[in-house]
Amino acid sequence: MTFGEKLQKLRAQAGLSQDQLAELLDVSRQAVSKWERNEAMPEAEKVVRISRRFGVSTDYLLLEEMGSPTQRPNRRSVGAWFQSRGWLLGVLMALYGLWRLLDLVSGSWEDLMRQLDQRTFWEGLETYLFHYKRGTRIAADLGWIAAGMTAAVGGARITGHIRWYHVGAELAAGGTASALTVLLCCVPMLCIGLPASHALEIFGGDALYGLALALAGLAIFLLGRLQERKRPPIKTQ
Repeated sequence: MTFGEKLQKLRAQAGLSQDQLAELLDVSRQAVSKWERNEAMPEAEKVVRISRRFGVSTDYLLLEEMGSPTQRPNRRSVGAWFQSRGWLLGVLMALYGLWRLLDLVSGSWEDLMRQLDQRTFWEGLETYLFHYKRGTRIAADLGWIAAGMTAAVGGARITGHIRWYHVGAELAAGGTASALTVLLCCVPMLCIGLPASHALEIFGGDALYGLALALAGLAIFLLGRLQERKRPPIKTQ
């Protein structure tokens, strides 16, 4: 395979258009098009950037014959997909939170209507939310939805730069959002006279769970960044 054929194949596996690849490499689309048609060759610095972007060696890109040259890109196809489509994990997180929320509300809808019929609106809503700690569950689910949508939007903005350790950042965002929404649900209850010991019993477990997830996600993210910085740069042959 020629350099152009290899570049075109790698770009297609990563789900990138010529315009997107050109933007990632800081070149024009016409330059990428010429490379893929074998009408021109990129500079050495661009070859190194291409090899890092797709996780292949410079030898694979530049040499015509390399034993089994197509195996390594295939093994890296999952990583290439993650770089360009990893933001979809944020959508999955938001859908997970939405599913939990709808499952809770649909299963307890009759109880909510009964509480509202027997009491004033606010008294009935308060009874419904505190029964079986529904309020903390709803708050946590809303936190996961918000974090998932934020992660999806942020991931879409850095398409092509997403790494495996960004899953840790997403987990940290979800845990933090979950813990914060639970605490925000707790504050009004304290303001209207709920004893602190009762509030800790109702809200403490969910808040600590969200905080633990946030710390675990932060650790994954920081360890991933540290590992990437320690990785030696790829040199041209």
